Amino acid sequence: MLTGLSNDMQDIDDTRKTVVINNELLRQSVDIAALQETRLADSGTLKEKDYTFFWKGKQSDEPREHGVGFAVKNSLLSTVEPDGEGSERLLILRLNTTTGPITLVSVYAPTLTSPPETKDLFYEKLSSVIRNIPDKEQLILLGDFNARVGADNDSWPSCLALDAIECLPTMDELDVEPTLEELSKGIDNLTSGKAPGNDGIPPDLLKQCKSSLLSPLHK
Repeated sequence: MLTGLSNDMQDIDDTRKTVVINNELLRQSVDIAALQETRLADSGTLKEKDYTFFWKGKQSDEPREHGVGFAVKNSLLSTVEPDGEGSERLLILRLNTTTGPITLVSVYAPTLTSPPETKDLFYEKLSSVIRNIPDKEQLILLGDFNARVGADNDSWPSCLALDAIECLPTMDELDVEPTLEELSKGIDNLTSGKAPGNDGIPPDLLKQCKSSLLSPLHK
């Protein structure tokens, strides 16, 4: 164990960053976490004080990029079965629970700008993993799918299924100013004992002084 770890993550050896992650997961009361961009070579396991880390990356003679893994609380180790297969973008962890087995998949998907063959290979492997899981077993996908959202919907129309979303009719009456009667009913329906809103006026005061405030409020 190393002592006196730097506060700068860049100064910490890759394998010792697990100490920092261990402490943060414990502080957040996390049982199992999926990890991405681990950038550790090959596959391996490292046991810290509270968590055990499993990872899968590229070969040691390849660039240190991508990489996926899991951090599992040590108290749960007897219930997990790590899958020795996988890749630097997919890692499987089987969790045996009292209600049945659960398959966890740590995912790190290629970005939109990645070569088509890279994206195709990733999603083919992911589809294969999903198909091989029995229908009665639970599947949980975790990680970074590098998804994008925005106004440029025309770039990937087949992915958004916008036509499947029912469009509700426009309610023009909502733009009409409330009548004096509607405002009066609204004040009557205010919940007593609540804190003032943005206007700083307590609801109880509005109710008690409704007769004198109603007309100025309506204007």
